[in-house]
Amino acid sequence: MQEPYVINSKLVGIPSSFITYTAGNDRKRSAIIQNNNKIDAIMINQLSDEDCVVVEVWANEIKLYAVSIYFDINNDIERDIKKMESILHHANGSGLIIAADTYARSTVWFDCITNQRGGKARRIHNYQQSVYSIQFNRLDNLQYFTASIHYRVEEW
Repeated sequence: MQEPYVINSKLVGIPSSFITYTAGNDRKRSAIIQNNNKIDAIMINQLSDEDCVVVEVWANEIKLYAVSIYFDINNDIERDIKKMESILHHANGSGLIIAADTYARSTVWFDCITNQRGGKARRIHNYQQSVYSIQFNRLDNLQYFTASIHYRVEEW
C-alpha cells in the first residue's frame, strides 16, 4: 500500500486484527498489511523506511518477499532505483511481489507513453526479467485489489 491514511505518523483505518508493517519515524508513505495469521512474516529492517517496506514471507514452505515502495516525485528516481536494486539483490531469486508508486509513465505497464522517469524505472523491469520469470496481466484482464473488497480475500 502506498500513501496510506496517516495521523501523527501512524496508520489509521486498518482493522486491529490485521498485522501492519511500516518503518521509520516520519510520515509513512508505504506499508504492507497482513490479514492472514497462518502466514509467517518478518520485516527486513535494513531495507525498510518510511517510503519502502520489505517483508519476508513464509507460507507452506514457500519463501517470498513482499515489497511496497513509494518513489517521491521530488527526489531523483535514481535513488529509488538503487534501493529497488538492493532489494532485488537481497531477494536473490526468491519469489517477489512488488507494489510500487513510481510516478513514472511507461509502456511496460500499459501506459501509452514512456516519460523520462519511466525510461529510468524500466531498468528495474529489465533486471527482474533477467532474474525472475515475470508475467504481466494482459490489458484486457487487469486485476484490482481495493480496500472495499479486502474482507472477501481470505487466503492471502
